[in-house]
Amino acid sequence: MSIVFRQRIAPLTHPLFILAVVLAAINQWLESRSIYLPLVHSYLDDFLCFPIVFSVGLASYRLVLSSEKYVLRPIQIWPVVILYTLVFEFILPRYSDVYTSDWRDGIAYICGTVVFLKWINRAGRVGGHLRKKKQDYP
Repeated sequence: MSIVFRQRIAPLTHPLFILAVVLAAINQWLESRSIYLPLVHSYLDDFLCFPIVFSVGLASYRLVLSSEKYVLRPIQIWPVVILYTLVFEFILPRYSDVYTSDWRDGIAYICGTVVFLKWINRAGRVGGHLRKKKQDYP
């Protein structure tokens, strides 16, 4: 596997992405067996959502654009967070008993997004260890 390809998929090999996927899978497995840990059940999936979603999106952009330095800009990120919050915390709870409105879920979305922005959304080397610079934005 070439270094360029590894740099493009670096978000998918980042330790925080891998940790998020593993924790989400364990949480879903526990819930499928009716094991609910109170705070984990309520907020972990919401917290992990955007490190997972945006990492997959970032790797996809890098592959399609053939750019290992591409990073997602805040203008691409925050509207998605707002849309998820509106849909899952305001709209769906009005029409389905499956969804529950909880403002703390929005806080979990924001915290997960900050984790992605601060540690995963980096240009450059494998693992995202290089700091992003202004010229890294398209």
